Amino acid sequence: MPRFSVNNLIPSIMNKVSLRTVLIVPFVLQTVFAVGLVGYLSFRNGQQAINDLAVRLEKETSKHIQQKLDSYLFVPHQINQINSKAIELELLDLNDLK
Repeated sequence: MPRFSVNNLIPSIMNKVSLRTVLIVPFVLQTVFAVGLVGYLSFRNGQQAINDLAVRLEKETSKHIQQKLDSYLFVPHQINQINSKAIELELLDLNDLK
């Protein structure tokens, strides 16, 4: 039974592989790795930018809604305060419905 040896394996592989393959494969692997890494980093950066934009949009929308509600609800609150003061100063009689 023949013994398996790394020293015997390397020359047998080198005899079967052409010089063209030995020169082209590392460059192709390097290019694929570089393109994959750049694509992955671009994708992650795009996700982060979209998340930041969504958070900013949510904050602006909340702020805008709060401003609209404050301006909408300010007048009834002010009317209630005026009526309350008028009742305290007895300028408004609650028994007189006219």
